Amino acid sequence: EPVDAKVTPETPLSEAFETAKRFDIEYLTVVSLSDENKFVGVLSCRAARRQLSAEVLSRQEKADKIHSA
Repeated sequence: EPVDAKVTPETPLSEAFETAKRFDIEYLTVVSLSDENKFVGVLSCRAARRQLSAEVLSRQEKADKIHSA
C-alpha cells in the first residue's frame, strides 16, 4: 500500500508534526533523503511530543535553579 505521509531524517520536527496533523495520523514513515522508496524508520509523534515536553521541563528546572541561586 502506498504511503502518502512520509518525511526524511532531515525534516524539521515542526514540519513532521504538521504533516501528521494534516493526515490525522500519529506515526510517520521516515524515508531516505536520497531515495524516497528506501525505508529508514518510523516517527511516533506522540513519543516525540512526550520527549520534547520532558526536555522543556528539564531545561525549565535548570533555569529555575540558576535564578534562585
